Amino acid sequence: SLGVWQSIKLQGGLMAFWTPRLTPWIFNQSKKQGLPLTLPKGVRIWEQWSLNSKEQPTPATVGIFDNLVAWADFEGLPRFSQLGSAGRESPETSRLAILRSGPLLPVGALESSHSEHAWASNDSFSALNRFCCDFLKWHQFSIRSLRAKAIFEWEKSSGSPWTQLGPQLKIIHGCDGPIIQILRTIRSVCEEQKGT
Repeated sequence: SLGVWQSIKLQGGLMAFWTPRLTPWIFNQSKKQGLPLTLPKGVRIWEQWSLNSKEQPTPATVGIFDNLVAWADFEGLPRFSQLGSAGRESPETSRLAILRSGPLLPVGALESSHSEHAWASNDSFSALNRFCCDFLKWHQFSIRSLRAKAIFEWEKSSGSPWTQLGPQLKIIHGCDGPIIQILRTIRSVCEEQKGT
């Protein structure tokens, strides 16, 4: 039933997709089997900020500034409220999203109690300030929200995108990030499996 741990016996094997959250379990499996792992270069922290914009962003426009990407933080046509005869911009259509590439941390850094210092740092606020005040010429800005995501970065390699950990467990690398990259990785693993 839902919310209850269950154990099952594997019949044909298991493929596990290695994401940052699975790292402790994967390290444990590697240690149990006494088999080495191909480690990623590190963990990239991506910050997605939502700001209240002074001007209504255009949904069809995406802008790049330094290591920031900015776009309208809503979908569809801009909506106007019914307040006043001229109408006013709806708060939902006056939001600006900004994606910032944060630092590349060592693989084990997410388990550290200091890992939260890697995002929403002074560098983050300096980058937002340069974009909003220096480039957009706003005198001030307000932050609505922040979401941070950790994604592995792997070396470019022509080798296999998976590691065998024991007779029934394969660990798949490079399976987070852009959906196209994930699908390519999964397809190559499935094609390798079909050939064996």
